[in-house]
Amino acid sequence: MDIDLHGYHPDDIDVADLIKQVWEIGTNKVTLIHGHGHNRGLSVGFVNTNTGYFGLRIRQAIRGNGSLKPWAKISTLDCSHDGSTTIQLRKNPNPTRTKIDLPPRLPYRGRNG
Repeated sequence: MDIDLHGYHPDDIDVADLIKQVWEIGTNKVTLIHGHGHNRGLSVGFVNTNTGYFGLRIRQAIRGNGSLKPWAKISTLDCSHDGSTTIQLRKNPNPTRTKIDLPPRLPYRGRNG
């Protein structure tokens, strides 16, 4: 399952809850599409990384998060793409959900809010 998070602020997304919801659907892998953080040729402002702030926040929420172990295989975290993060999920023998619940996207407010 691919989930496009463009248009969300990192503070609006609970990554652990989102992964749990995807597991409840019965999917075996989730790709969180967050973008690469490049802004029309301007410097990204992140040292030693090729992803943006949102990507760093998502990966930080997954790495070493023991609360995800019932649903996700944390060791399968794939950060090879600049604009997305993929993780494999454990098998769910009894899916209970049909869709994920994301907060509404906020309108774009520009660089300074």
